[in-house]
Amino acid sequence: MEHLDTTQLIALAAALGWASGIRLYAVLFVVGAVGFAGWFEIPEHLRVLSHPLVLCASGFMVAAEFFADKIPGFDSVWDVVHTLIRIPAGAVLAASVFGDSPPAWMLASAILGGTLAAGSHFTKAGARLARADVELGGVVRRGFVGRHAAVSGARASGRALRRAGAVDRRIAMAAAEVVALHPGDVGANLARPSRQRTERFGDAKISRCLTAF
Repeated sequence: MEHLDTTQLIALAAALGWASGIRLYAVLFVVGAVGFAGWFEIPEHLRVLSHPLVLCASGFMVAAEFFADKIPGFDSVWDVVHTLIRIPAGAVLAASVFGDSPPAWMLASAILGGTLAAGSHFTKAGARLARADVELGGVVRRGFVGRHAAVSGARASGRALRRAGAVDRRIAMAAAEVVALHPGDVGANLARPSRQRTERFGDAKISRCLTAF
């Protein structure tokens, strides 16, 4: 396999630093798997990532990070903790690309990798916090609207009941005033339907008796 030239090494260092700020363990696993399978000639100081023990550890952490990102709240804690891990790891990986070069090249590569790792990491963490704030704000707004609607409905129901009660009281008071002013007429009106029903019943009974004879 052909060795990488300087431009390719710089690009590799920058890519490793940037990707480490987003998915550090995925970077370690992919680089190690590529070197283990012999698909690509990786720099000498990165070949330790191809060791089976390192591959198992990085693969396990890839799975752990995948599930950690799916838990709301815990994903933000995970990002905060890995602020102290991803940025130095990005610097180390970038410096390892120039492990056979003079110290100045290694230091410059470490600065580049650490800076890119910090930028991608804080961008990802900031976007996640902003999304969490938006979701929380939506929940709060929905709760406020629901509470406001419930309170408004309860108040409207209370006003309707009070109006209905007031109407009933006015009807009762009007009926009482009518009875008080015309007690005889009310009694006659109440008794008249009973007498009419009795007379109709008697006439019908006499008609049936005449028909039978």
